Amino acid sequence: QNPISAKFRPHMAFMGNPGTGKTTVARLFAQILREEGLLPNSNFVEVSPDELIGEYVGHSAPKARAQFERARGGILFIDEAYELYKRGKEGGGNQYGQEVITALIKFMEDDRDTIVILAGYTDEIRYLIKNGNPGLPSRVTNEFIFNDYEPEVLYNILLSNLHGFEMTEEFKDNMRQIINYEYEHRNKNEWGNARVIENYASDIFRLFLNKHDAKGIIAVDCIDEHL
Repeated sequence: QNPISAKFRPHMAFMGNPGTGKTTVARLFAQILREEGLLPNSNFVEVSPDELIGEYVGHSAPKARAQFERARGGILFIDEAYELYKRGKEGGGNQYGQEVITALIKFMEDDRDTIVILAGYTDEIRYLIKNGNPGLPSRVTNEFIFNDYEPEVLYNILLSNLHGFEMTEEFKDNMRQIINYEYEHRNKNEWGNARVIENYASDIFRLFLNKHDAKGIIAVDCIDEHL
């Protein structure tokens, strides 16, 4: 008997801006379900539309099915899934994207051991589910919104990325102000959340190595002038 029955197929939509932890949560979810005996294995396959869409008519379905098979028994995570239908609206990729969506619907219908997660921006994913195929709304019935991180959380993420290095209070104060400013002036549809902070940390560490050869304290001279 399959661990996941016909009544338990919680295909999901993980929606929100980049850097909000959608992929991380999905990976943890796969592990938890496997440990609880609700999935045959902890397979986690993350793919983009580019990895599903073929180069010519008729190529997309078998290419997509090959990726689906890799995830069998675990979780198939399609990042920026809305591109499958967005391309269709732009013209040339319509048939290719629809081939993938049709193959995905069949996979979701026939396979009782795998959970599919469609991930991406909230409005775009909802548009995909509503318009991409009549079979999507009845199959992707669980929506989870990943909100932007608050400035204090982002600041703590920065400190975590620089863990192990001493930092001056002036540096910390400056970075807190920069994060607060960037958060308040962010494009709410494109803000990168933790990814932005990780980039800050990389730039800071690069300057620290250049100026201090990994010795000493991280100070304000390690903050990129463009921040």
